[in-house]
Amino acid sequence: MKTGANYLPVADVVARYERIVPGAPADVYDRVLALTFQQSFLVRTLLMLRGLQLVPVAEFTATAFTTLDEARGESIVWGMIAQPWRWSGGVRRVTPAEFAAFNERGFARITWDFTFSPVATATHVATETRVLCTDAISRARFKVYWALVGPFSGLIRHEMLRLLARQV
Repeated sequence: MKTGANYLPVADVVARYERIVPGAPADVYDRVLALTFQQSFLVRTLLMLRGLQLVPVAEFTATAFTTLDEARGESIVWGMIAQPWRWSGGVRRVTPAEFAAFNERGFARITWDFTFSPVATATHVATETRVLCTDAISRARFKVYWALVGPFSGLIRHEMLRLLARQV
């Protein structure tokens, strides 16, 4: 089972959230990809403020992320090259090989993963975001950005896991 740590073993930021969710790992995996935030006023508001669409997770990640690894019912790892401190996000589309080799100054390499582990009749779901900036200036910009956005990113991840648990 691969995680973002396989792609970014060293990171400037690591944010991890987890929860036990009813259902088998493969079913919970499918629910993650189909998850939308229509039921959550908080997440709808936060995503709209950032100018992001309210689409299923699978569609959202396909627009900005590259799938680095996927094993249905076990894990999925997405990667992104971006400048999240810029309003436009400064996203650079890359292949998995380009993601691994990317080191151009002025960017952040970001992974976002979900892992699914069976626990009795439920699934332990963990989601982790890892960020590694490519230079000191980007790191400083990202730290300011993350000080403002990080708590809201955490709220979104908690809400995602809460919504997953309610979808049984």
